[in-house]
Amino acid sequence: MLHPPPNVKHPILKKKESFVLAIPDSLCPFSDPSQKEEGISATPQIHLPALSAVPFILLSEDHDLGKISRKICDTAAFHPNIRCICTSSNTAFSLARRGMGIAFLPEIYARTTSFPDIHFFTPDHFHDTRDICAVYRKNIYHHAQFQALLALLREIVPAIYRAA
Repeated sequence: MLHPPPNVKHPILKKKESFVLAIPDSLCPFSDPSQKEEGISATPQIHLPALSAVPFILLSEDHDLGKISRKICDTAAFHPNIRCICTSSNTAFSLARRGMGIAFLPEIYARTTSFPDIHFFTPDHFHDTRDICAVYRKNIYHHAQFQALLALLREIVPAIYRAA
């Protein structure tokens, strides 16, 4: 187990984050809008091979989520039809909203965004997570803005990632 260096505090918060597929209405496999449910706890699962003809927007292999999305595809023995590769989750989400393809995103997008033109699904065979945390150095001056940020993180992040 890795331990933080002595000059670093333990994480002030640590949460597990999973991944979702953002699918625009124009590419959604369900034509009945009543099948779209709100909230991550109601995010339906989808079988990746069913999306073999649909274009995908992937993040570059240099990006953590780019590596994870490729691992998800490999686990499902799925070869996505890649339309474009970008370097930002926000860009991938924006392109998905414009109907360019399906994007792998952190679950926070499904938890904090509500757009009528996008559906969120979880891959049915992949349930891995990654840790998200905030870590900071101790024994240095923390100005008021930084202390306010820490207080905000302590309040907001647990609310976003509360057990579904």
